[in-house]
Amino acid sequence: MTTPSSPRADALLTRLKREGPGRLTVFLGAAPGVGKTCAMLNAAYQKLQEGVALRIGVVETHGRAETAQLAERLPSQPRLHHNYQGIDVEEMDLAALLAEPPALVLVDELAHSNLIAGRHSKRYQDVEELLAAGIDVMTTVNIQHLASLNDTVASITGVRVRETVPDRLLEQAREIVLVDLPARELISRLRAGKVYLPEQARAAIEAFFTLPNLTALRELALRTVAAHVDAQVRENWQVEGAAPGQDGQARLLVCIDADDEAERLIRHAKQRAEWRQMPWMVVHVQRQNAMSAQRLDRLQRAFMLAESLGGSCHSLSGTSIVDEVLAFARRHHVTDILLGRSPASRHWYRLRTLLRPSLGQSIARKADDLHLMLLSRPAHARQAIMPTPRTMPRWGDHLKASGIMLTSLAMAFAAAQVLALSNVLMILLVGVLVASIMTRVGPALSSALIGFLGFNFLFTEPRFTLAIHHKEDVLTVCFFLILSSVTGSLAGRLRQQLQAQRQAQEATDVLLHFSRQLVTAADEKSIRQLGERFIAQWLTRDVTILAALPEMDYSLDARAIAAAQWAWQQQQAAGAGTDTLNSSEWYWLPLISGPECLGLLGIRMPIWQPEHKTLLNALAQQLVQALARAKLARDLEQSRIQGETEQLKSALLSSVSHDLRTPLASMIGAVSSLIHYEDKLNAEDRRSLLDTTLEEAERLNRYIQNLLDMTRLGYGRLKLQRDWVSLEDIFSSALQRLHSVLAHCKVRLHLAYDIPLLYVHAALIEQALINILENAARFSPDSAPLLIEARMEGTQLRLSITDQGPGIDEEERARVFDMFYSVQKGDCKGGGTGLGLAICQGMIGAHGGNVVALPNPQGQGTCMQITLPLDKQPPLPDDEDS
Repeated sequence: MTTPSSPRADALLTRLKREGPGRLTVFLGAAPGVGKTCAMLNAAYQKLQEGVALRIGVVETHGRAETAQLAERLPSQPRLHHNYQGIDVEEMDLAALLAEPPALVLVDELAHSNLIAGRHSKRYQDVEELLAAGIDVMTTVNIQHLASLNDTVASITGVRVRETVPDRLLEQAREIVLVDLPARELISRLRAGKVYLPEQARAAIEAFFTLPNLTALRELALRTVAAHVDAQVRENWQVEGAAPGQDGQARLLVCIDADDEAERLIRHAKQRAEWRQMPWMVVHVQRQNAMSAQRLDRLQRAFMLAESLGGSCHSLSGTSIVDEVLAFARRHHVTDILLGRSPASRHWYRLRTLLRPSLGQSIARKADDLHLMLLSRPAHARQAIMPTPRTMPRWGDHLKASGIMLTSLAMAFAAAQVLALSNVLMILLVGVLVASIMTRVGPALSSALIGFLGFNFLFTEPRFTLAIHHKEDVLTVCFFLILSSVTGSLAGRLRQQLQAQRQAQEATDVLLHFSRQLVTAADEKSIRQLGERFIAQWLTRDVTILAALPEMDYSLDARAIAAAQWAWQQQQAAGAGTDTLNSSEWYWLPLISGPECLGLLGIRMPIWQPEHKTLLNALAQQLVQALARAKLARDLEQSRIQGETEQLKSALLSSVSHDLRTPLASMIGAVSSLIHYEDKLNAEDRRSLLDTTLEEAERLNRYIQNLLDMTRLGYGRLKLQRDWVSLEDIFSSALQRLHSVLAHCKVRLHLAYDIPLLYVHAALIEQALINILENAARFSPDSAPLLIEARMEGTQLRLSITDQGPGIDEEERARVFDMFYSVQKGDCKGGGTGLGLAICQGMIGAHGGNVVALPNPQGQGTCMQITLPLDKQPPLPDDEDS
């Protein structure tokens, strides 16, 4: 049995995605001019002959007649024309391709940057959207545009390629077709003008298309295709269940700093991880001191690069980089660690390395079981290593610590006039502690050194020199230096740990406070409103959470709406700070639960810090869980209602089958007698049969009316068409309709004289009274009185219908208003559908009133009491004339 989390299941899912709709075929070449576009066009023409509906999205012929002739054989999508800085620019019409999607689209030059600010800034993002829409794509790309090989290509050719493609495009490709050409033949094509114009070809051969460069690029292309083939072989093994388990799989961890070398480390990590087919992660440890804007920007760019290459990014915080890295490596079962090695190009840096071990040396000492790799900086970058911008802001802490220590020396010099030397040492020691608390460990140690020199200069004999006359003073000064250094270092480290704990506590408090507030939210709307208020207060930014795709009349501009629509459809972040529609001021993060998008979290003009983005993702996950919980509760409630509806239908059929059959049987019997025995029946018998038929027909009509009314009440389709009507008219109509039913009773009607006109739906009130009167008459003895009373009580009308029947037990009085409820004694003795009183309660409730069952205050029987609120009666025409 294959578990969902097994390697075989993962391989099966990967294969299904790759073989399903939206398949990608990449024609990969080592350099321009090897024939990628022609190979793609020929393959597409073969597909066209096979009956595949395809269309050219964009093909760049670069003036080559051969390529243009091949493209003319295929249908193409008209391109969008724009004027860019006075130049006519053509771009692929992505919207048109998505509106009328073909089965296959040809997209040339995958690494192209869209010059016109549209939906995406890169063409590969257009391709990803086509794939997501289930459209197959054929595309071309050169090996130098692969993002993970950017540094390698730069070191080979000396040219830094600016347009790059994430490696995930090749990883998800169903097929990679290597279009190869020997280096000498490619150079010959260049010289013959088959790739570039002669002037351009000459410059290209001299700068880029040299024999060593092309040979090295061919090797990279071959290795990339070989890695792809190897990955497919592993995947096939796993699908067949023949691949070894991944319990002991290697995992790579790359440690970066917020400097220029971070991206180079990430690219190298991607290459190594791809060659060895192992997952990889990026980690950065922040040591409590605030980051400059420049370093923060570098770190964000490095994280974005790592995510685009398929790595996972993690930002840690702590006082010891080594301990944090090793703890993270143990938690995630890391086997390989990649570090950047700084060259010891200066004497003072070599001395520093001898005095304090490097990060690599420290990790190697504490973790013998890890494979440690060091990537040295290139020679051209060594000159800029030492004076990095990050060290400049630290001089402020040193100046602050020096000022504190100089103040302590002045206080100690004044106190030395009246106090012993030991007290002077305590003042200086307090100064070191204050400096360490207000700054960092390094400035604290420098303040200890200043205190040591100041104490020697001011308080030891001979004074005002650095010489020491008494031997006991040497020991005092040395002990002071040791004690102040230790206490300053401990105080500084304690301050850093306190800051780290405070930041962790703040993050925990934010999450805890948010989770507690989410618990109080009852539905999805309140959850979204709470999330908007909380995140807006936390980030001090405008925040919105959309429950559905925004409409064009929403209070967002067109760019924000376009980014939101793309984020919703693709279930990926878009807008500000991303590579998709980044001209928008809004950042959109989809709230995804499984395959469904529950909403969009939008933040206007976000300013990210690593810890903020991590915490935002945690808050978004809490939002997703809360929304999923509310949606599940709503679905369960709908399922419960649907189940009750099914039960209601079943109960309705079983309940009314007998009650509908009885009047029908009576009517059929009476009519049959009239037909078969017409000549043998006298006028009185015929009259009796006709009366029976009419009575049973009216009874059947009331049953059907009750069923219709109950259906309208249950589905909320009961509309109140109110009008001003007299209560006396309502009772007159009801008693006339029930004349035959009430014939055996003595009906007594008492209406108070001060009852105004009622603003009600007269037919519904009449039907409610008919149901109660019919129920009372059914169980009233012959010649028993049936009392009907109506009186005013404040602004309410109180109606009472009292019978002399057997009555209803106290514990069952509330239940008689339930649908299909019937008891075997009391007023329900005679049977029925059990809908009459339930319908009565629904109709009275629709008018804002209520109906209750009470015992007869005069003795045996039941009193059904109706209470209706009254609206203010309008003035009568006579009153207006007066």
